[in-house]
Amino acid sequence: FPVTIHTRYAEFDITTNIYIQETIPDCSIVVPNIHQSGTTIPVTYNFEATASGYNGKQISRTQWIFTDIPITSGSIISSSGTYQTSHTFTQSGLFDVIFIAIDEAGLINSARVMINTASGTTLPQITLTASPLSGIAPLTVGFSGVIVSAPNTIVDKFIYFGDGTFSPCTTNINKSYIIPGMYIPVFRVIDSNRLISTDSIIVNANN
Repeated sequence: FPVTIHTRYAEFDITTNIYIQETIPDCSIVVPNIHQSGTTIPVTYNFEATASGYNGKQISRTQWIFTDIPITSGSIISSSGTYQTSHTFTQSGLFDVIFIAIDEAGLINSARVMINTASGTTLPQITLTASPLSGIAPLTVGFSGVIVSAPNTIVDKFIYFGDGTFSPCTTNINKSYIIPGMYIPVFRVIDSNRLISTDSIIVNANN
């Protein structure tokens, strides 16, 4: 914020800017508190998360993301103050479940757990890379999603950037993070047998 310094003997005043380091909200997924693996579909989980703002800031919005359904249209916004939801997985795959908390200053934090419902099936093997993984916002990050191997034909793929945007282009793509926060981008592929694989990474855009 700007501060005007009144000088005693000079014929002018000096205005300077003082920047205060903001801290992103604290958030975590507490139920389930570890990754779930070896389950078979259909399976229903109850999810619960905690979130709180720093320096008296209120949490203004929370969101659950389930990567077994279309991220752009299927995301679920939790009811205010509860940060609880349930979800039924009906497809075989490796899924990221992401909880996002945004405080009243617009700062963002994310948490995740992984759900593996691929018991007895062979999923596409994929990897998501990004560089740089941290820096001062606005931060431009280069992403590449690579399909290492796939037992069936890949019919759909995209990268979700963790801020509500996504791209069907999955290699050598740049994304700029304007708002400070911790983001969890996800690379998702679906094969012709409707098997789904996801891989995620953490990006820190500092202020």
